[in-house]
Amino acid sequence: MTGLAPSISLLERVEDAEAQIDVIKARLDMLQAFVAELAKVTRGKEFRIWNRGVWIALLDSRDQLIISLASWCKAKYSGGGLFGQVRAHHLSDLGSWLPKSVVANALELKHREDAFQRLFPVAAQAGRNVPAADDIECLRNTFQARIEGSGLMADRAENRAHPFEGKSGRAAMLDMPQVAMLFKYIEQLLNDLRLLCNRSTRAYHDVYSCGSGSSPEDLVDLVLCGRVSRMWLVWGVETICMEDGTDTQWWWQHRHAYYERIHAAYDKGTEDARFPLFNDLPVENKG
Repeated sequence: MTGLAPSISLLERVEDAEAQIDVIKARLDMLQAFVAELAKVTRGKEFRIWNRGVWIALLDSRDQLIISLASWCKAKYSGGGLFGQVRAHHLSDLGSWLPKSVVANALELKHREDAFQRLFPVAAQAGRNVPAADDIECLRNTFQARIEGSGLMADRAENRAHPFEGKSGRAAMLDMPQVAMLFKYIEQLLNDLRLLCNRSTRAYHDVYSCGSGSSPEDLVDLVLCGRVSRMWLVWGVETICMEDGTDTQWWWQHRHAYYERIHAAYDKGTEDARFPLFNDLPVENKG
């Protein structure tokens, strides 16, 4: 504990944490969009990976998501992290804006009470409006227990960061819905701190989808069809342009019709052992 004034405000600390989480979460948003599009296109069928470089990059992004999120969480609950800084410098900031008029600010007061209850249940039960140092320590312990209890730290250490050392492979791998739940928990905590110190909240959006265009579709096409040059070949783009004269030379303009054709051909069955998977079939799209 120091008597020196903090160099930055609590709001600035929260905003820094929010910005860091946005960067980390972009991987989750991208991976969830890719998985959803892959499931839609493959329809549950086993598929061949035609672009191993893209597939490896996606797996690396999944692993880095876990590594970065675990690192962020540990930094926040370790000594000198966010909770330590709040305890040392910002206790009064969490009770500084109490509404003067309960009638005029009834809804705002209710939101504050809810946030305070989520963060500091012991203080709320005791009727206190400002947390004490012990309340911050309790919040830190609760946060650490939630993160470690989720399996995030073990997954990071045994599966992602050190897969060939010690106890590698013994921890369960978190799936994307489980990781998404951790982000929701973290975002709620940061929003509650923001509300208490600044009377504001922020909305958390799908960081990846904002302005990303058709990126999930592009990634799926690269995995299922390979290089762009191969897409031109198997999708029959040049044939289409020559036969009907239309100006539709971009491969993505023919992706839906192509996938419909290879699914239909695969569902009819084939005796050719060279094409055991649905996206092995060299079916040209001519319509």
